[in-house]
Amino acid sequence: MREAGTGPGAGRALGAAGAPDVAELAALDAAGLNHWARSHVGAATVLAARSVARMGRERGPHGRALRRFASSISGLRADARRADVLAVRQAFDALPAAARELVTVAYPGVVGPLNGVPFEYRVRANQLVVVAALHTLQRRERIEARRQRAEGRNRVTRWAGRLRAWAEPSSVRARRRDLGRMVAGFRHAVEHQEPPLRLLVASTAGAGRVVALDGVIGEGTRSVTVFVPGTTTDANSLQANMERLRAVDGSDADPVAHTGVYWEGAEFPRTLVDNAAPRFAIGLRDLLAAFDAALDLETAVSGARQIYVGHSFGGAAIGSAEALGHDLTADAVVYAGAPGAGYGIRGPQDTANPFARRYALVAQGDLNPAAGHFFFGRTMGAAPLTAMGVTRLSTGFLDHAGRTGRLHNHDDYFRPGSTSALNIRAVALAHPVLEWQGSGLTDAELAAHIDAAGVPALPGVPA
Repeated sequence: MREAGTGPGAGRALGAAGAPDVAELAALDAAGLNHWARSHVGAATVLAARSVARMGRERGPHGRALRRFASSISGLRADARRADVLAVRQAFDALPAAARELVTVAYPGVVGPLNGVPFEYRVRANQLVVVAALHTLQRRERIEARRQRAEGRNRVTRWAGRLRAWAEPSSVRARRRDLGRMVAGFRHAVEHQEPPLRLLVASTAGAGRVVALDGVIGEGTRSVTVFVPGTTTDANSLQANMERLRAVDGSDADPVAHTGVYWEGAEFPRTLVDNAAPRFAIGLRDLLAAFDAALDLETAVSGARQIYVGHSFGGAAIGSAEALGHDLTADAVVYAGAPGAGYGIRGPQDTANPFARRYALVAQGDLNPAAGHFFFGRTMGAAPLTAMGVTRLSTGFLDHAGRTGRLHNHDDYFRPGSTSALNIRAVALAHPVLEWQGSGLTDAELAAHIDAAGVPALPGVPA
């Protein structure tokens, strides 16, 4: 991506006095840009705060191209309007190569989350954005800590602080509660260097929003697995959910052919009761569908299969975005412990993918899908097991190779090496799967059924 025309003099007009020379930043490779951002947190924060309006006033060698780009995207909602994503790609492609490099580091807060911009540019921009986000959160955390220390100095201020806390809106209390978890999540995003996280979204909105790539999408990509998590997800879920994604996306088998995306680009229900509120499914369906349009552009050359995997509420989230009029496209959908198939979804005919292959996993002893559908079926949609034409997959054992430890826990579907995770991985790799063996089986009976199935499906372990 580092092209001619991005030398030290090419981009000085993009920086005000005292600002970093963005042409020099554009010439850095990924490791160099990462090091610069972590060493110049304040400057990275200034860059991340630059707006489309400011871009529209640019002067200098690339000023005209950038003004045209700003004008092209200023009325678009590519974050939440699928129809706008192609227009963003066309506007970005119309920039001269040198201008693309410069705008990525000069306006990372614009480029980073912008569906339609090629993923590699977004990843590069978000190297700056995530450092700025962590810096902003830590500053807010220090201010909150100073306030709490001040209130604790004597009895009068302590009682005043308690009265203020009692009177403040629940939304304010929620933001204060979320702050520490967001700091932890974004600190992991910044400090994880082996390998560095490749981010497509890094936002402090709500309880934090993160979209991350596990690998690279290129001409050799054969499948992309998009993992959408469930209730209680926030920015601090990043590390655990990236581990879940890596257990199922097949990148360990062939990182060129198989990659994954962790999608937490919206507000998720914070408690089980929140699942009764349709605002969560409604609030994310256009965001997820717009991301899918960007993914379609990334996989246009390779024709890679797209597998969407939803855990718990995540299954309903995917289905909500699949609904006609929102039009997320998928080759396969996997419901893992999911109580519903999506807001307003009664069956595959209500989706943009009536012929997609569909799979469901419900562990024996996991009551969450049935209870969730009973209580929240009006907002989560039809039950995947009975309404979506699924192939039910075996959840089997926590240790599939050793045939030990039955999977019962709602949070264990993605446990590395489990029958469940290996089955989802088989879907990603387009391998045969191990179907549900029936309920009420003892461990020995289930192991015998698996041995007799003779499925060479679960790569890396005996069938």
